[in-house]
Amino acid sequence: FTQRTGVPTVCIRPPAVMNDEVIETIKEARRRDPEREWTPRNWEYGCYVHVEDLARATVLALTCPDPGHVVALVIADDVTSAELDSRRLVEKLMPTVPWRGGGEYESDPFKSLADNSLAKKVLGWKPHYRWHG
Repeated sequence: FTQRTGVPTVCIRPPAVMNDEVIETIKEARRRDPEREWTPRNWEYGCYVHVEDLARATVLALTCPDPGHVVALVIADDVTSAELDSRRLVEKLMPTVPWRGGGEYESDPFKSLADNSLAKKVLGWKPHYRWHG
């Protein structure tokens, strides 16, 4: 569409969208039952976005200079795991997949397993909310 018409399109792709109440409810449920974290409906590779961060990304997508056509993940910078850092999450959930995380996981062990850099670059967006304070 963008190529044919010249109209810019920004597709923002959020995973689980949560507000403070939902986040606290999930954290409390995991404190009561740690195995709950590993049920399929509660897992999106640890990706989530706070509703306020998503709202900011939406405004930026509507007001950014013409990006052409962009599809960007809009996710928090960290994973939702209660106990396991990103490397240990991969080892637990995908034991046959070799770890390929770099030095950025040394400085931020809970760094997201998905890449939100395109949203940051094109939209000028940065998530403010983190699962791990």
